[in-house]
Amino acid sequence: MNLTAWLIGDDTESILDDLTAPNGHPPAQIWVPLDATTETGSRLGRYRSAWAERTTDGEQWVDFAVPADTILEAVGAQALAHPKSVTYGSALLSDVQTRDGVLMAKVPRFFSTVATEWTLEQVGQDPLLTKLGKETTSTTVGELNLKGSFRKATGEPGLVIDHRGPQLFQRDQHRYYNVSGYTSTSRILTGIRQLPPETPIRCAWCAD
Repeated sequence: MNLTAWLIGDDTESILDDLTAPNGHPPAQIWVPLDATTETGSRLGRYRSAWAERTTDGEQWVDFAVPADTILEAVGAQALAHPKSVTYGSALLSDVQTRDGVLMAKVPRFFSTVATEWTLEQVGQDPLLTKLGKETTSTTVGELNLKGSFRKATGEPGLVIDHRGPQLFQRDQHRYYNVSGYTSTSRILTGIRQLPPETPIRCAWCAD
């Protein structure tokens, strides 16, 4: 298991389900246009969508890159995509259609997926720690040793999910992101501290 995720609050497991592509097949849930161009500023020029077909193990796929503004408009602010560039994805050719004259691909609920499977059983490193020093996979915000669990610079969760959706950790910049922008680790921690103490928090392990 190569990714540790924190699930904060109720009903967040369904979000992780939508970030999972069983057997490498991403769930097809939302239509996103592939014929898109995004203005990015004077020197950067314009980001353009691009796509190409391929055949793998007898299946026909379309690989594509879509600008952030297009993803933001089609999927929403919690899409798991880079906020200032293009994000890559893949869809079965059967999930790519021309609709109302626009070439579109049907993508996962949050545009990207992060795993092929996940579990709440401790099969990886860096579980949660309680204020009593106990390692656990599930506790509440009030019982959580947040600083000890976060393990700054050594074992931050690679993915944080709450009722708003997911944010992915960008280790080289030490921050989290989705298509709406970047969030510092300190803001993530502050947000958790401000939650009601009875809020559940669980640790999940994801495999690609």
